Amino acid sequence: MSSSIFHPPNAHLLSDGIIGSVSARTKSYRSAFDTRQRVGERAMFTASKPPQAPVTQPFPEPTVGTAPSGKLSPDIGLTPSTERKRKIQQLSEQPKIQSFTAGSNPSSPQGEAPVTCIQRFKQSSTVEKIQRELRRKKQARYRKKQSDHMMNLEKENEQLQQEVERLKRRRFSTTMAFPPRENLWSAALEYFRLFRHGLQEPKMMSLLSEEDKIQSRVQMAFFQSTMAPDVVFNADQGIDKMIQYWNFLSYAFKDMEIELKCMMQENEDSLVATSVTSVTISEQTLLAVFPHLSNEDTPELDETKVLLRQALVNQRITMLGSIRFEWDAINGQVTSVSIKSDMLTPMLHLLGNLEDVSRVFADALLSLDFQWRPKANNLSGNNQ
Repeated sequence: MSSSIFHPPNAHLLSDGIIGSVSARTKSYRSAFDTRQRVGERAMFTASKPPQAPVTQPFPEPTVGTAPSGKLSPDIGLTPSTERKRKIQQLSEQPKIQSFTAGSNPSSPQGEAPVTCIQRFKQSSTVEKIQRELRRKKQARYRKKQSDHMMNLEKENEQLQQEVERLKRRRFSTTMAFPPRENLWSAALEYFRLFRHGLQEPKMMSLLSEEDKIQSRVQMAFFQSTMAPDVVFNADQGIDKMIQYWNFLSYAFKDMEIELKCMMQENEDSLVATSVTSVTISEQTLLAVFPHLSNEDTPELDETKVLLRQALVNQRITMLGSIRFEWDAINGQVTSVSIKSDMLTPMLHLLGNLEDVSRVFADALLSLDFQWRPKANNLSGNNQ
């Protein structure tokens, strides 16, 4: 036989055309390697997912036989996978049905009555009412505390004022009982201390306060003990002239203040003190010191007087001045007091020209050097 393993017996029946028309099978897309790769990737994905909590509620045991209605149970004939899906669906739908049950409260523990919306509203209203009441009581306590604090402060303030008045009376009493050591310097210092705000007039004693009464008695005692009976005061002589001068100034200028700047001893028996005097020109000052500005005897000057009054009233002026003391060492008393203050400079600043200044002081009861003249003369005659 002419056959071999490379030439089957029916080789003569097969032609090259039949063999060539058969299409070769292509290589499969899903190789065994690809299959193993996909299995590995699925295992890695499953491992990366977080572990799920196991279902705590066990599946109900499958029932075999008839349903309560007498019909065949729907579980019969189901495959295990289909039955498992149906049971899971029943378990997932059961809490939803319970949550929509009327009057139910899933969060409340077993054995407690369900809380309705009305009960919750009543509870919240009660809590809010209690909170408002607590806030009201707290505010009332705070207001009472503030009121008590203010009352205590007022009482303490009143007690302090009474204590200040008592100490002032004690100080003045001590001054009267223990006069300063008699010498020129102490007499000058005591003079400025006692007459810094003028003289408290003894004739008006009934209208004075207790402090002013003590001040008036101390001032009178100073005149009697420190000044010589025939003391020379400016152009006059005697203690009574000094008292009249201070009474006039205190009446004309209610807020007068004399401030001591320095003292210089000229010789053994004389001393010069530099002072600053501040006064306010009021309506009472115009009547007491410049009465001619309110006099209607000269109608041709009415408009001028009105302008001058308007320029002076309620103006505060400051005057530089000096007081010279002379001392009698043998008797230990002041023998002479001379007071001078520059009133021209501040008045010229207010009025603006010498003509108006001359018109204001023509019949004034004070001169430009702050000297008292009860009988007003002309300005030139007074300066001489």
